[in-house]
Amino acid sequence: MARKLGQEAAILVAFLGASVLLTWPLCAHFATRIGGDFGDHWQTLWGMWWVHEALLTLHQSPFFSRFVHWPAGVPLVFETFDLTDCLLVLPLWRFLPPIAVFNTAELWSYVLGGYFFYHFAREITGEDGSRPAAFLAGALFTFAPYHFGHALGHMHVVALEWVPLYFFLLVRAAHRPELRWPVLAALALAAASLASWYYLLFCVVLTVPYLAWRAATDASCRTWPALRRALLLGATFLALLWPLFSAMLAARAAEPWEGAHDPVTFSSDLWEFFVPNAAQALGGRFSSVWSRFSGNPAENCDYLGYALLALAGLGAWADRRARVFLATAAVGFTLALGPYLHVGGRVVRSVLLPYGWLTRAVALLDFTGCPVRAGFIAIFGLATAAAFGLDRLLRPGARRRLRGGLAALLTGLALVELWPHAFVTSRFPAPDLFADWARDPSTFAVLDLSGDTRPLWNAVLHQHPIVDAYLSRTPARLSRALDADPGVGPLRHPGWRPPGFSREAALAALRRDQIRYVILPSWGASSLADRDLGLWPIYTGMGLRIYQVPGA
Repeated sequence: MARKLGQEAAILVAFLGASVLLTWPLCAHFATRIGGDFGDHWQTLWGMWWVHEALLTLHQSPFFSRFVHWPAGVPLVFETFDLTDCLLVLPLWRFLPPIAVFNTAELWSYVLGGYFFYHFAREITGEDGSRPAAFLAGALFTFAPYHFGHALGHMHVVALEWVPLYFFLLVRAAHRPELRWPVLAALALAAASLASWYYLLFCVVLTVPYLAWRAATDASCRTWPALRRALLLGATFLALLWPLFSAMLAARAAEPWEGAHDPVTFSSDLWEFFVPNAAQALGGRFSSVWSRFSGNPAENCDYLGYALLALAGLGAWADRRARVFLATAAVGFTLALGPYLHVGGRVVRSVLLPYGWLTRAVALLDFTGCPVRAGFIAIFGLATAAAFGLDRLLRPGARRRLRGGLAALLTGLALVELWPHAFVTSRFPAPDLFADWARDPSTFAVLDLSGDTRPLWNAVLHQHPIVDAYLSRTPARLSRALDADPGVGPLRHPGWRPPGFSREAALAALRRDQIRYVILPSWGASSLADRDLGLWPIYTGMGLRIYQVPGA
C-alpha cells in the first residue's frame, strides 16, 4: 500500500511540476494576477464568489441573483460558472484572496487533467502496461494547445479534468461487476457537465462508439448485469442533474435570451488542426495563417500536433481498441468544422456539414454556438489512441531500446510542437474605496459601466449589487428594461437622450432603484454624469471615475 501511495504521489508531483513550469509565470503572481486576459475569467471569478455567497452566506440557490441586474435580479441557469470548481474551492475563500482561489482551480485543471488521463490510459491499455507511456499520454492530453488557448478566458472549458476521470470510471464499470463503478462514473459525468455543458455533449459523442464497440466485441457486455450497470449510470446521472435540466428547458422556452455565439464565426478552420496557433511558442511563426481565421485566439486552438498524430496512428496499427478512439477523433474533427467549411479564413457555404444537420435536429445546440470546441473530442480521441502507441513502444520486450528511442524522439517532437508561450496573466486594480463599501451594511446598488468584466471584479471587492453586468446568457427583457430606464439608459449609451429627458427624472430613477454610486471609465467618462445630471466625482484614479448620486 505504501509503495502504491508513493507511486501515486510521484505521478501527481510530476504533473504539478510540469504544470507550474508550463503555466509560468502564473505561480509567480498567484495572488495578484489572474491566469488569463481581461475577458471571461473575471466573470468566472465573480461566479465563484457568488456561489460562495449564495450557499454559505445567503443560504439560497446560486441559480438566481439580485446582485446583478439589480433590482429585478437575473436567473443564472445558463451562466458558465464552472460550477464543479465553484463548489470545490468553497473552503479556500477562508484562507486565500479571490484571485488565488481562481488560480488554484486553473492550476489543478492541468495537474488533474494529466493525472486522471494517466489512470484512464492505464485502465484502457491494461494495468500491466507501461507507466511511462500512460504518463506521456496524460501529458499530451492536458498540455495540448486546446487547454492553453482556452486558458485565456474560458475557465469552464479549461476544467477538462473530469472527462478522463469519467472515462476511467466508465471503463471500470464496463469491465467490473461492482455497482459502485457506474455510480462513480455518473458522479464524474455530472462533474464534467457542471463544469461545462460542452463536456456533457463531448462525453456522449465519445461514449456511444466506445460502448457500441464493447457490445459488438465482448459478449459479457450484452448481458443483463452489463445492461443493469449502464441503466444505473444513466439513472444516477439524471437523478443528480434533472432538476437543473428541467429549469434550463423551462427558462429557454419561457422567453428570448441574449448571449449565444454565432456558430459560423466560431467554427474551426480546416488549417487550424495542422498549423501552430497563438497559444504556442511556435505560433508566432504562423500568424499570417491563423490571423485569418474567424473567431479569436482563445477559441482557435485546435492544433493537433504531428507527433500526436503519428503516435495515434501507431496505436491504431498496433491495437484495434485504439481504432475506436481514432474514429471518434475524426467525428470530433468533423463537428468542430461547424455548419460550413472554413479554409484559410474563407467560408464555403455551398455544403451544409454535419454540425449544421445536428443544430437543425437539436435546437439547444444552436444556443451554444461554438462548434470549434468540439476539437476537444479529436484531441481526447487522439491522445487515447496515442496511449496505445506509446504503450507498444515502451512495454518490456525485444528491441526495447530501439522502440524506447523512437518514443523519446516522438515525445521530444511533441514537446517542441506543443510548448506554450508565456502564460498570459492580467490584473485589475483594487481601489481602497471598495473596501469601505464592503464594510457598509446598508442596502445600496452600484451602476458600474467601467467595462465588460471589470464591474464584476469590482463587485467582488465592494460586495454590493450592480445594475448592469456582462453574463453568459441573460433574458432579453433585462437589457430592454435598462435601456428604457430614464436614469440608467442614458448612462449606458452616452450621447443618447430618451424623449422627455430631464435631470430630475433621471436622478429620481437612480434614487428609486437605490443606486448610490455610478462608476465610469476615466478615459471615456460621460459628460452626461458631469453636466446633465450635475454629478461630481468623489474619486478619480486607477482608470475609474466614481460619482455619488445625491440623496441616494
